[in-house]
Amino acid sequence: MTAVGVHCFMIEIKIPRMKRIEMSRKNIALLGTAALLLILSYAVHMYFGAVSIPASGPYYYSTDNGRTFIRSRAIHIPPFDLNGKKAVEAGVFVDAHGKPYVAYVFTYLLAGQAILAGLPKVDGQKIDNDSMRMQASQYCLVRKPGHKKWVPWNSPEGQQIVNVRDPATGQPAKPYAGS
Repeated sequence: MTAVGVHCFMIEIKIPRMKRIEMSRKNIALLGTAALLLILSYAVHMYFGAVSIPASGPYYYSTDNGRTFIRSRAIHIPPFDLNGKKAVEAGVFVDAHGKPYVAYVFTYLLAGQAILAGLPKVDGQKIDNDSMRMQASQYCLVRKPGHKKWVPWNSPEGQQIVNVRDPATGQPAKPYAGS
């Protein structure tokens, strides 16, 4: 085994060359494992259906726990005050007859709000950024309309709520694009 010596102010530090290579291989193995887990989790997520929330276009909000919804072109970070009522974002889809309905409502904890507050603006309007929304989803709570219990978006229960399926076909439900 060879050693590399480093002289610094009359102090000699010897680091065995094999030790440095082993540490490097361990780091590479850890990074490779982390990358593989990330790819596998993404593949599983895509296989079971990506989250059915529109990435751009109109945004929908509700002040009555999903019984009704309003449309807005502006991105608002829920919860926010709308005409004196607490508003949350609504996931709006169409049923087999083309009628829109709220499948779920969601809001953000303070950490998620802080991430989304950094969304870039164009002409004073915030523009959507999927990567920032993915980060903020770690701090997002979701529930079905009429229910009182909020669950984490990324939890298994939360994913069941946001992966909306058409009851007639079992296929992913179509987001409502507005009329």
